[in-house]
Amino acid sequence: MKNKLSVLVLCCIPFTSQSVLADEPNMFVGLGFGSVAINTKIAEIIPVPLSITAKDNAISVTGGYIINQYVSVDLTYQHYGDIEFKSPLSSGSYRWQPKSLSLNANFSYPVTKTIAPFVSIGTGLVSLNESEKTMKDDTGSTLRYGAGIEFKPSGKYPVSVAIGYSAELFSLETTPEYKDSDVTLDSYYVNVKYKF
Repeated sequence: MKNKLSVLVLCCIPFTSQSVLADEPNMFVGLGFGSVAINTKIAEIIPVPLSITAKDNAISVTGGYIINQYVSVDLTYQHYGDIEFKSPLSSGSYRWQPKSLSLNANFSYPVTKTIAPFVSIGTGLVSLNESEKTMKDDTGSTLRYGAGIEFKPSGKYPVSVAIGYSAELFSLETTPEYKDSDVTLDSYYVNVKYKF
């Protein structure tokens, strides 16, 4: 976890000398909404038929600081809704309600005054919020990454809209009967950002 955070900080250092001008807004908040998908081999490990379905949409809240026109950092809270695990051999179901908090570095390149593609990399913590206890620990560290395009209105309007993809990768420490497994939660989203 500390190594991931150190790499994230070091990536931002070369850009800090070109900070934003004092009269430009350099703080921002954002609200996002998107799809949810899960990629994991848990169903292959458990010796019963199992379907895994993301039932809801993702919601994210972001706050951050703009270092310059190329680099920003943010803290993002994301709720992935319900993820249902269900077997035809059982009448019930088991659910996750994953929530994460991540620190991210964003690198963008404005190709025009209104369009800026970007990539993001970060690290964070996730809590699965199991409906019943099945793992040693349902929390862990994540690697977060993503990419997208931000659309900025002409003039000095403080609102912009981003369309992008983000994913969080983490490992589960399961019970002794089963092998540990990697999980990726990803989302295609729309985010509205307000600068101040």
